[in-house]
Amino acid sequence: MYSAFKRIALVAAIALAVPGALADQAVLNASADNRLLQFSPDTSGPIDFLSVYDAVGNDQRTVIHFDLAPIPVDSMIDSATLRLNGLSYFGATTNTSFSAYRIIRAWNETQVTWNRAETGTNWTTPGGDFVGSSGQSYADAYGTWSGAQSPNYTWYEVDVTGLIREYYDGTHPNYGIGLDAPVGCQLTFVSSEGAAPQGGGGGQVPELVVNYSPIPEPASGLLVVLGVALLRRR
Repeated sequence: MYSAFKRIALVAAIALAVPGALADQAVLNASADNRLLQFSPDTSGPIDFLSVYDAVGNDQRTVIHFDLAPIPVDSMIDSATLRLNGLSYFGATTNTSFSAYRIIRAWNETQVTWNRAETGTNWTTPGGDFVGSSGQSYADAYGTWSGAQSPNYTWYEVDVTGLIREYYDGTHPNYGIGLDAPVGCQLTFVSSEGAAPQGGGGGQVPELVVNYSPIPEPASGLLVVLGVALLRRR
């Protein structure tokens, strides 16, 4: 029969071997972002608030990039949440939504516009080359927020776990996240530089909150099996 000390030690060893037992969290700030303006398709600026505002003839989209280097190698992405602080620009409180897509082309923060990804390179599709999980343009979004938009500053969160896993695993090059919304959305957000619609926001810049766990060594699985068996026999 195991002593109390041995049982505690064995349980601790099993916990160390179980994925998620040593879960950690990284809160990442955007390394680049900008908004794309349909009504001014060749205008770009490095300091501007972000937007998924959409009205007839005035579609606005957002491109945003996060460097995943702070997440240790050989980790498992448990979850990833994009957090944006903002409000409805003209005070709408109606229900709306906006969606997150994978950007499939490199872009430059100070040069990107509705028409071009960077100087000398146009988007294949004006407004940004965005695809969903199926690889189709503006279809099968990786994540969607939906609800009542607010005239007051609040956080809007989108689950982008699938997309961040693909970037982290190297399935696709990390060109960032593209955001788009249907007509009727008035949501605008604070940018990474702190630029805010209507001068508010309190400096609440975009965040990517990533929860991750170490991938256990191959022997860890055997340790778990043996440990459970021994505990049952005590």
